[in-house]
Amino acid sequence: MNKRFLLVIILLSAAIGLCFGLPKPKYASLDILPALNIPAEFGDWKSKDISGKLDLRGEQYNFINNVFARVYSNSQGRELLLLILDAGNFHNPKVCYGATGFTASDLPDTGLNVSGRQFKAATVYLSKNNTNLVLTYWLCINKKLVGWTGQKIQELFYSLLNKKKAGLMVRVDVPTFPNDKENAVRLAQAFISELSGKLSARDIEYIFGK
Repeated sequence: MNKRFLLVIILLSAAIGLCFGLPKPKYASLDILPALNIPAEFGDWKSKDISGKLDLRGEQYNFINNVFARVYSNSQGRELLLLILDAGNFHNPKVCYGATGFTASDLPDTGLNVSGRQFKAATVYLSKNNTNLVLTYWLCINKKLVGWTGQKIQELFYSLLNKKKAGLMVRVDVPTFPNDKENAVRLAQAFISELSGKLSARDIEYIFGK
């Protein structure tokens, strides 16, 4: 192996170790969540803000800068949670819920329609005792949809350059029954399609990519 190439690998490994091995300060981002205009009511949906009820104190939450959390309900009595995390180094929801005793299983990706543009979002079924959820989520960093590998690459890039970014994990959690997963998916699809029609082009890009 070329000695220069070996030196580059050693230096890069040391830099990565410093970035991710040292105690993490509170994550700081571009903090775009307060600037997003997401309607509290639209169509048949009304919401309740529960952001203030989330306890994010403690070093284990240092990767989170800000959170948007609203429970939306319609006249048919159906509810769902729209959660947007402004964070760095995202955790897979299956891991987070698994740590609290939920059993997680993958479902087929959910096709979403956002102002005439189609994309697919990861979907997971979660169950614990009498609680059952269909969770649909995606990652959007600086207005670009990314997967888990892309997110890790972006995280490394911005950490090494010490640059802030707009990194969001968007989730739609639908309470359901074990035999009603398909209807839960359809509810999430209808909600996202209707919501996107009420957003500005700028907000759509931050939440759904462009």
